[in-house]
Amino acid sequence: MMKKIFILLTVLLGVSMGCTREPADLEGFNVIADNTDILAGSSVTFTIEGNADFVTFYSGQPGSVYANYPNDKGEVIDLKASRTKVRKYNKQGQFTATFIGASSGNWGEEYKTIVKEFVINVTDNRTGITSFSVFTGSLVNQVEYKGVINSDSKTIVINVPAGTNVTNLKTALLTDSPDARVQVNGVDFVNNSRINYTNPVVFKVIAPNGDSADWTVTIIVG
Repeated sequence: MMKKIFILLTVLLGVSMGCTREPADLEGFNVIADNTDILAGSSVTFTIEGNADFVTFYSGQPGSVYANYPNDKGEVIDLKASRTKVRKYNKQGQFTATFIGASSGNWGEEYKTIVKEFVINVTDNRTGITSFSVFTGSLVNQVEYKGVINSDSKTIVINVPAGTNVTNLKTALLTDSPDARVQVNGVDFVNNSRINYTNPVVFKVIAPNGDSADWTVTIIVG
């Protein structure tokens, strides 16, 4: 009987030891950012060095802010799959990117973490127009005419049929910066506004950082 008990205890001890995993040593855990001053629309590449049992990433953008935990949830990174994290920043501002490296620890051992933070400064100087259209007809029978955009000369040309009244055309456009403002004759432009194209019209695109560019729109009838 005693022999059976001894064998059982030996098996249980072996299973217990086999399930024990050595926690990661966080002393070598580090993160490197290839750039922290970027233009909007660009990406930052983060490289993770050393080991950790768990790595969680917060980009610092809305919905991914470490200071807002637990309302904001971080993104878990699998170091076995990749040691790089690429994140695109599309808005102007200052964002704190955060990496948390954690060691799981064994029974009776302290749960350890290391936090690495990067302040990402994003400047949005984009003043481009990516789409431009005018519309004729009623809402039910509306016809769209798309402009031909020349980014080098900052000109847009639209051809419409002969007889088209160009004095009151509904206009819509898209800029490459979602936060850019557009003005016509010093007045803020809103999509679906009506514009008189009897003569070429200048649309001023103002980037979030204050840079601006004038785009000349010409409508050719016939």
